[in-house]
Amino acid sequence: MEGLALTIPIARNCPLDGLVLYEPVDANLLDKCIHSDLLKVNYTDSKWFSCEKQQLEKYVLNISRNLARVEYKLTEGFAIGRVNPVGSMGLHSLTRRTRHTLVKNRMTDVDIENG
Repeated sequence: MEGLALTIPIARNCPLDGLVLYEPVDANLLDKCIHSDLLKVNYTDSKWFSCEKQQLEKYVLNISRNLARVEYKLTEGFAIGRVNPVGSMGLHSLTRRTRHTLVKNRMTDVDIENG
């Protein structure tokens, strides 16, 4: 029996590429996190930031009226696949502990593990 060939047509434009969403964030809590000594996470493999505090200092610039503007893009060079926040400027790019702190009482964070 010969192997089967499957061809998946690639859409010309991904409807999620360039999507802008607004994340609910408690700006006061975010400011407290940035100015606390609790953020001790240093990133070892991030191309964007050296530590979580640096990431939050940039993330706060996207917040207006307790909503963070987040633009999602496909990975450069790919026509299909996952979209990610531009510059890692989205809640899901933060550590779980920090993310849960910032969205407490505003939304439910669901972490899904692919097994």
